[in-house]
Amino acid sequence: MANVELKAELREEKGSGSVKRLRASGWIPGIIYGNNKDNINVKVNNRDIIHLLHSLTSEHPLIKINVKNKKSDVLIKSIQYHPYRNEILHLDFHQVAMDELLTTSVIIEAAGESKGVLAGGVLEHTVRELQIQCLPSDIPSLIEVDVTELEIGGSVYISDITPPKGVIFLDDPGQPVLSVIAPKEEEVTEEGIEAAMAEGAEEPELIRKREGEEETE
Repeated sequence: MANVELKAELREEKGSGSVKRLRASGWIPGIIYGNNKDNINVKVNNRDIIHLLHSLTSEHPLIKINVKNKKSDVLIKSIQYHPYRNEILHLDFHQVAMDELLTTSVIIEAAGESKGVLAGGVLEHTVRELQIQCLPSDIPSLIEVDVTELEIGGSVYISDITPPKGVIFLDDPGQPVLSVIAPKEEEVTEEGIEAAMAEGAEEPELIRKREGEEETE
């Protein structure tokens, strides 16, 4: 069950001017939709949502939203940010039924340090999130993948990962998720050689002709 709660209030403000004043007073506009129910326009205190987001370990968390003492189970479906300021502009909450399967995504995180990385390789994340299907109460905060035994040139595929209880992976089982690749060798170019010579290499000394020796064409 959801164990994180967020308080919200019904929002009467509409129109760009009213919404702008709403944000200036410390509130973030949002909407609750889904589960075959009417959309509800809400507003959330900016400090409350910032505090909640900093405490979460999942990008699509299941929470309880409390509107006028009526609680609903919702997912934070999307967060709209200002183009260049660290400022939240709008929140979308998707209401869910706790007894119905839903589709969402979950972050993949590498656990441990692989043998390939210790040997000089580079760990590459081919996939950052997995699409999953499960009941809302079974949504994992993340999927950890043990990469300890992964050598250079090796990969972990979706088929190699055991899904948590109640979770079904929806992506292609043959899709690589994490790989250890060999370090890239620096390409030696003519420009690179010239730059190296300019930095410290001395020009080769000209061979002097012996005294009395004439130049020939």
